[in-house]
Amino acid sequence: MNDKKQTAASSLETSAVAKVHDVAEQARSAATERADFLREQTDSVKAKTAERVRKLGHAVRKIGEHMRIEEQVYIAEQATEASQRLDSVATYIDDAELGTLIRDAEDLARRNPVWVLGGTFLAGLAAGRILKAPSEQHAEPVRRQPALPERTTSAEAPRNRQSSSTARGANPAANVVRDDGAPR
Repeated sequence: MNDKKQTAASSLETSAVAKVHDVAEQARSAATERADFLREQTDSVKAKTAERVRKLGHAVRKIGEHMRIEEQVYIAEQATEASQRLDSVATYIDDAELGTLIRDAEDLARRNPVWVLGGTFLAGLAAGRILKAPSEQHAEPVRRQPALPERTTSAEAPRNRQSSSTARGANPAANVVRDDGAPR
């Protein structure tokens, strides 16, 4: 009877160990899938960021070319140098690992906090401008003052006076408009 209990216990132990191994394998598989997904997302964000930096570099290069045409040589040279630096930053973003990017950003923030705060401020201004732009389209149109009546000859005067008084209503003072467009 002891042998049966030991065999049953051994069988349960083997079954439990097998289940633990299965659960561990499923957890490892899920962790690997999640890590792959996050790696893909990170690579996608890095690629998009690098592309945006490249586009910015291209825009700065165009500004430099325009300044050279306008005979603003110093500004043109500075723009060309800035565009080259932006291109190298884009390449760095593409090639570097996420951990390296984070460490380098932290080091930059420690060494040059004023630059980081200034960049953050400028990014905030740009974001505010972008977010504000759609709301300006829905703004209420500006009220315009009514046009002044045309000058009339003495023969037309009686007819125009009646039509303008009819249009204004019984109280002509109620239709007077202030300089800011609001009725008085």
